Amino acid sequence: MFDLLYLHGADISSQPLIERKRELQRLLSSAAAESALRYSDHHSGKGEAMFAEACKQRLKGIISKQTNVPYEARPQDSWLN
Repeated sequence: MFDLLYLHGADISSQPLIERKRELQRLLSSAAAESALRYSDHHSGKGEAMFAEACKQRLKGIISKQTNVPYEARPQDSWLN
């Protein structure tokens, strides 16, 4: 998991991505060890290395987003392909 939009029934999508990720990491770290859910960490400033690794592993792609922006339901200028 890489994003959290609701927390305890409250919409937190207007908070910056980095803050939503912090809450998600906190929630998942307190979950049971055998949970199928895994936190996907944020890697800042490593775009070229991440892209090279994604190609090496034949992944479908990666999404890059600015950390200080709220959630948008569709791709925005803050997203990089």
